[in-house]
Amino acid sequence: MGEWRHLLSRPAHTTPPTQAMRRDIPALTSIRFFAALYVVLHHTAPLAVRSNAALNHFLMNGDSSVEMFFFLSGFILTYTNDKPETIEASQFYFFRFSRIYPVYLVGLILFFPAIWTNLAALHASAWAVWSRIAIYGTAAGLLVQAWVPKWSLAWNGPGWSLSAEAFFYAVFPIALRRIRGANMKTLLLAWPFLWAWSAIPVLVYASLPAEIERHYWVRDLVEFDPLLRLPEFLGGMMTAAVMIPLRRRRFRGADLGAALMLAIIGITDVYAGHTLAKLLFFGEFPAFLLLLALSDGMLARLLGARPLVVLGGASYAIYILHIPLHYFFALATNKVVIGQGADGGASGLLLMPAYAAYMACLIAMSVLLFTYVERPVSRALRSRWIRATPPAQGESRQASRSVGRA
Repeated sequence: MGEWRHLLSRPAHTTPPTQAMRRDIPALTSIRFFAALYVVLHHTAPLAVRSNAALNHFLMNGDSSVEMFFFLSGFILTYTNDKPETIEASQFYFFRFSRIYPVYLVGLILFFPAIWTNLAALHASAWAVWSRIAIYGTAAGLLVQAWVPKWSLAWNGPGWSLSAEAFFYAVFPIALRRIRGANMKTLLLAWPFLWAWSAIPVLVYASLPAEIERHYWVRDLVEFDPLLRLPEFLGGMMTAAVMIPLRRRRFRGADLGAALMLAIIGITDVYAGHTLAKLLFFGEFPAFLLLLALSDGMLARLLGARPLVVLGGASYAIYILHIPLHYFFALATNKVVIGQGADGGASGLLLMPAYAAYMACLIAMSVLLFTYVERPVSRALRSRWIRATPPAQGESRQASRSVGRA
């Protein structure tokens, strides 16, 4: 198999005002678009873009955007569901399922031809092909692929992060009670522990002998294992817990601080190696999110512009579709090389004109998918759940909508 490389249980009461009335932070939505775009370039940028050494180094660190997504996920879920006593597990799980799975399923379906082609080229036996399709399809369909290093990138490679997110959702209600019940001093004292939890596996991997480091399962364990990526999600939760009481005050320097932190993140991307960048981002990303959430200045207003917020809403579809769509564009230009890897990505594969068309098509398709599939299907499923839930067991409709926003 080496070829493949909130929980919400609230007694039926009215929604606490702090949760029902808490306003969105549009800037946090729009930065998802830039993070998703960074991942796309990391996986697919053509050779013409990578010819510059500094730019190529910047793109090589593009997988750091997944870390940003994990921080954002914990941050937003904590911000919109900050009352631990109001969380009901079954509803939360279903709402998260309705939010992520429809687009995720589209990605699995679209990438099936690539999987079939890859496996058929590697195995002469139909039994070998179909058995692997069954194994990978089951693992990816159940969102458990990231727990087995050799399967992490099976099927649609970016789906590994959804496998990790599914685990994060499972621990969210317990973590929320602990984090929202902690004082500021406790949160600050816990931060070095989270940083060590995240950093030690990376440092150990970087110090391994070359003959061990070359084994992909070792790298995939460190890169994709949900338990080793959990500190990023918890770090986002803790950042939101710090931000919520501060948001009642005005911080005039927050916008400038967010801009400076964004510049520092960019410098880290350009100049830091993978290991050093990983260590630095654990402090830089939450600092940026905290300052941006507290800001109402020029940067926050710019990022809160409606077109960017729409693109931010479509960022999940961009992330899920970019590998399958890249495969079809490569196929159309006769650039597919069988056995590139489970995710199908191949930097430099498309020439610039084809790549420009690919990017335009990816963004347009993602906006359409967000507008006509992701959002309406999620709303329909949530509404169906609310209608089917007896009033004595569920929360008010207003509270349910609040829970489903994240």
